Amino acid sequence: MANFSASSRFTGGWPAVWDARTGRHLRDLALAHTGSSWTSNIAYSSDGSLVAGGLGNTSPQSGTVAVWDADSGRRIGTLGQPQGKYDAVRHVTFSPDGTHLGGITEAGRLHVWRVADGREIFSRMVVNGGGNGVAFSPDGSLVAASGSTGVTLWRTRDGTRAAKLPGAPRVVVTDGTADTKVPTFTIQPLVDALHQAGISGPGLVTLDSVDHDLHPPGSGANDQVLAPAFISALQDWARPYASTAS
Repeated sequence: MANFSASSRFTGGWPAVWDARTGRHLRDLALAHTGSSWTSNIAYSSDGSLVAGGLGNTSPQSGTVAVWDADSGRRIGTLGQPQGKYDAVRHVTFSPDGTHLGGITEAGRLHVWRVADGREIFSRMVVNGGGNGVAFSPDGSLVAASGSTGVTLWRTRDGTRAAKLPGAPRVVVTDGTADTKVPTFTIQPLVDALHQAGISGPGLVTLDSVDHDLHPPGSGANDQVLAPAFISALQDWARPYASTAS
């Protein structure tokens, strides 16, 4: 597992930072590395100043999230309370402005914390087991949580539910004309098979001049900017879900 800041990389297990350009090891992040203390996942803040990692499910601190200063490797805080073995925070992410941190546990509980003081904004059981993903909207006002029973959207400010995605999954499959890694002839059979399996959605969308990494034309290989055409296709995919808002 790896995650990138503007100039570094951070891996799960034993947390450390490397220079992404040279591969040189820069520093370890403060964490006792024993058989019962490890990081299960990581995230950088958008400005690259902080790193957060959920502590592994065999750790005495399982259910908490460690926060480090990325430059020094010093551990500067711990978010949450230990929840017991095998209920680790499985996925963490910072809000785009870096003010909040979201995490979802293996049992399906969503946590949102305020980064400045570590205060928990809310905690909700959002999926019936198998929590596996969390993401903020671009403006940080919503947080999405996914798991074995689907996806729900929650308002960051107070933890009220904003939407629950319908049961029949909608799918959009994008085909960038500048994608040299996936042969074009393989795309339509995939879309056909998905529809035969009962999946709905816009299906195949061709993205002019977009590459395999969904970058706009002229972007560098490591850029994290998504092509506007892809964002538009994603918004079209999500639009019907607005009717499910509560």
